[in-house]
Amino acid sequence: MSIPVPAAQPGHRAYEDSVRLDTGGIVTGLREILGAQLVAYLGRVANTRSVREWAEGSRAPGADVVMRLRTSYYVAGILIERESAKTIQAWF
Repeated sequence: MSIPVPAAQPGHRAYEDSVRLDTGGIVTGLREILGAQLVAYLGRVANTRSVREWAEGSRAPGADVVMRLRTSYYVAGILIERESAKTIQAWF
């Protein structure tokens, strides 16, 4: 008889990634789900060039922006488990 392994709780992976990934990983993940323009809006920058530079690591956003992006990544990660990227973009 085998002991059943409990399923991972919804959002667990999103949380783990949101606290462990570096800023470039967070930005890259958000771009994949939300698109560069929405990430720029969340990061309070006027253009997607800054978002690209954050993802590449050639430029770093301020600490307040990093926290906002990490929180957004966590929320988007939870939602992507059940919804399409287009739906999540509309919600954001």
